[in-house]
Amino acid sequence: MTGIGRFAVFAPEPSKPTPARGGLTAVGGTAKLENLDLRLGDGRLTGSGRFDLRQGRQLNADLAASRWPVTIGDVGLQISGEATGSLDVLAATAQAEVQATSDLMYRGHGAGQAVLRGRVQERQLELDHLRLDAKGGTLEGEVSLPLDDWTALSADLTATELNLEALAATFELDGGLQGTASGTITAGPSRDPRALGPLTAEASLVFESASCNSIELSSLDLRAQFGEDRCVLERGAVRAAGGAIELWASSGLHAGERYLQAHASCQDLELDQLVNAIRKQEDHVEGRLSGQVSGAGYLAENPRLFGEGLFELTDSDLLALPVVETLYGALNIVSKRETRGSGTAQLRLIGNSLELSRLRYSNRGLEILLRGMVHDVLQGGESPVSGVGIGLVRPLRDLNLPLSDYLDRMLAGAQTGSASVKVSGTVRDPQTEVVPLADVQQGVARLLGSTND
Repeated sequence: MTGIGRFAVFAPEPSKPTPARGGLTAVGGTAKLENLDLRLGDGRLTGSGRFDLRQGRQLNADLAASRWPVTIGDVGLQISGEATGSLDVLAATAQAEVQATSDLMYRGHGAGQAVLRGRVQERQLELDHLRLDAKGGTLEGEVSLPLDDWTALSADLTATELNLEALAATFELDGGLQGTASGTITAGPSRDPRALGPLTAEASLVFESASCNSIELSSLDLRAQFGEDRCVLERGAVRAAGGAIELWASSGLHAGERYLQAHASCQDLELDQLVNAIRKQEDHVEGRLSGQVSGAGYLAENPRLFGEGLFELTDSDLLALPVVETLYGALNIVSKRETRGSGTAQLRLIGNSLELSRLRYSNRGLEILLRGMVHDVLQGGESPVSGVGIGLVRPLRDLNLPLSDYLDRMLAGAQTGSASVKVSGTVRDPQTEVVPLADVQQGVARLLGSTND
């Protein structure tokens, strides 16, 4: 069979590609496509190909792209490069050499550039060199991806001075990220037969001059395992806010819905950084926070989450906080002692509401009991809050003297002076008001009823 011809097919709308333009010949059982020219917007794809009509399966091609657009969800690519190889159209496998560059876009905004060099072998993509330049900082390394099984992914990447502020702006992330991150990211098949998923990924990052909403970031180490329907954060270690945070989490499908379980513990976090992440404080809030929290729930469009936590305050002075300041003022307490306060807090998460079941804190001769509610944590700093508190004068409680605790209890039993407050407003702008004890009697009764001190 012998034949020769040329074709040109044009799209009816400028936004749609021209299916093909070029010359097609068939000589001696071989079909040849020459001078292929395909356009889409500013993108262009050119090249040539040969197909053995007698064998009926082998397609050889040489292609070149210039700013060819590809969209995957919110991510856009504009690819320029070359590919040379062959395609088995019956087995859907390929042998090809590829090198390309691409502009990276996220929701229409520039996110950086990518450079890659590698090959396609059968049904596996092997990238010997991958480099992502992301608005300050790079991610560079090797990637191997079986096209039929993403859980067999293998990657070894090095991050160098990634600009956290630029990345947050590009991907529209809230949180006031600043600073840079450098480290390694690896992924590969799980080797341990007891592994919770076929793919294991690890990340180890060190932060430089970094913070998130005023919380200082030092380092991050993660190890996670992935499967088709399940993801387990086996180990998460974060150095932040002058202390340490340990994380564990598991997510999978339950009755067709995505279900999450999580546990976190913290040690010696600086209280001032945590408070300023929620609302800016002019005065320093002294203290350290340690504790743990566990939770679970469904991650549907309207999340149903439940959890509880127990935290301990040490080496603290909370006089800069509105509730504490109001109670000290109401009782006219002035103390120059250098003692440090301590306390405990019990929290419960019910749906979107975070309940402070009970906070008990003592310092400067005053014991404070407080309970309250953040009514919708999804609103962040704008969530309404409510609560009640009571302050009891305990002048000897903080003194490390013989019999001071015994004498303090005697005085507490004999005293009639106390102050109670009501809390309203929002997380970012709480309002406190001194009120008669009768106005908050029910809430205070629950607080006093849970202590024998």
